[in-house]
Amino acid sequence: MLMNDKARMTNDEKLQMSAVPRAVRRAAHFRASCFVIFSSFVIRHSSFGQSADPSAPPAIRDIAPPVDVLPWPMWMVWSALAAALAFIGLLAWLAFCWWRNRPVAPPPTPREIALAELEKARAQTGELAPYAFSILVSNILRRYVSSQFQLRATQQTSPEFLAAISDFPKFSEPEKNELAEFLEKCDLIKFAQVAASAEDSITLLNQAVRFVEGGGGELAG
Repeated sequence: MLMNDKARMTNDEKLQMSAVPRAVRRAAHFRASCFVIFSSFVIRHSSFGQSADPSAPPAIRDIAPPVDVLPWPMWMVWSALAAALAFIGLLAWLAFCWWRNRPVAPPPTPREIALAELEKARAQTGELAPYAFSILVSNILRRYVSSQFQLRATQQTSPEFLAAISDFPKFSEPEKNELAEFLEKCDLIKFAQVAASAEDSITLLNQAVRFVEGGGGELAG
């Protein structure tokens, strides 16, 4: 009798379980599986990194490999750097060659220097006394003759200078006479203290300019 009741109850339970929807059974099975996986994960990570021996020193990790911070390989970077340095060196060499071979303006000639000094002295005709002005113009002319013709005009007196050019082939006889007249007029103002005016200073200046320019025969005009 009891066995029949147990069998009947078992059959009744089977009928009840078969009546439970299949989706509910799947959900229960999924929850049980998740619980098992989660429990395993917790147990595994709770003991991660713990040494069996608490007194043992921590394990030393290996050195991480180098990390490239440039988007190109190093050989390409060094090649580009070498090319840039070579280009800069080429530009520097070209600049040096240009600077060394650059056209240089020729120095002014003795005639150009004398004419510039005489034009500068023209602005002082009304400021300097005839005595000081005659010395100024005479020195300019003497420096021109010394530089242009390699004569010692600045170290000689007027008679010594005129004696030195007496047989100088680069001066014609009229030019020698006119130069002697110019120097004599300057000596009269400088040493004999002959009365002179600003007009006399202008006359001396114009004579010196014409002589330097190559006027020659017009010097005594």
